[in-house]
Amino acid sequence: YIRRVITDATEEAGRLQDVKVQKQYSKVVARFNKKPKDGLKMLLKEKQFREKSNEDVARFLQNTPGLDKTKIGEILGEGDEMYTDILMHFVEYMEFCDQQFDVALRLFLSKFRLPGEAQKIDRIMEQFAKRYCAQNSEVFPHVDVAYMLAFSVIMLNTDLHNPNIKRKMTEEQFIKNNTNVGDFPDMPDAFLINLYHNIKNKEIKMLEGKGCLAASQKHGWLFRRSKRKNWKKQYFVLLGPLLFYFKSDEEASSITPDDLSDENYLKKKGVGKLCLEGIQVKLCDYVKGGPKGRFYCELLLRGGSTSNALPGSLASVEASTTEIVAAETEEDLHGWVQAIGQVTNNPFEQLLQSKKGD
Repeated sequence: YIRRVITDATEEAGRLQDVKVQKQYSKVVARFNKKPKDGLKMLLKEKQFREKSNEDVARFLQNTPGLDKTKIGEILGEGDEMYTDILMHFVEYMEFCDQQFDVALRLFLSKFRLPGEAQKIDRIMEQFAKRYCAQNSEVFPHVDVAYMLAFSVIMLNTDLHNPNIKRKMTEEQFIKNNTNVGDFPDMPDAFLINLYHNIKNKEIKMLEGKGCLAASQKHGWLFRRSKRKNWKKQYFVLLGPLLFYFKSDEEASSITPDDLSDENYLKKKGVGKLCLEGIQVKLCDYVKGGPKGRFYCELLLRGGSTSNALPGSLASVEASTTEIVAAETEEDLHGWVQAIGQVTNNPFEQLLQSKKGD
């Protein structure tokens, strides 16, 4: 795999010495990082590019510098036939032969950032499990066991290395979580114990990007209605059970997660914060005075759910309050609602339970 990457990267570097081609690729990267689907259409359309197939696109996603890894994850998780084919080629480009399971998973997750939507995560991890089992046929009794364990490892990684989680998962709990998976034989305890300690001793780093965007479950533009019922387009960042909003994406990318824990700093910068604990979400067909052609939802916030909300923010009001936001597309709005649901109800846990019940 490393030799293949080096060979492809060397060929790519030589080709990009052509100034005209280099400029065109820069335009594709910029377009992809804003609207990934449009970026890929542009890539496949231009005659001077060598990318003509889904396999070529997968290689482009693997080797092209400057691509936003969050956007790569979004594309890989799409359900349309073109994108599922790209995902397949993307995974098959990688080599996991004779690698320990956590090593392969680390390598895989270093190439992109997992999207926030459960269905997208499901598609991506299923392909990873298939590829790993195809190249390591003696490790797992069935591909579903590898699939389930991949999710369990991600949960373990979050549990052990998230400072906000006080009660850490124990070795015994991890083993219990990975027994009686479907009708397949259990993995040996020694295998699971070794895996547990590998993750405990070395965190799987999945934080790509800039500033607080790196650690976020989802980020993007939404319209927000102020107390005066004026609408403003602001950049929202979902970090666990907290939803922040900024004046611009540049501002969000310049602020670190540590900065977001400093209330005085947030107040000084004018960054808004909403606590989503106990939130209820309601989709709306129409909101009086709202921007036309948008898709709306109400976020009902319980009073007193956070004691460190910004003074003056809706989350700091004692009584239950409603925050109204709007997205440009119905798909984008549903993505936000689903992402919020996942940080308040663990998406990996839900997927594990649903798979065990199959």
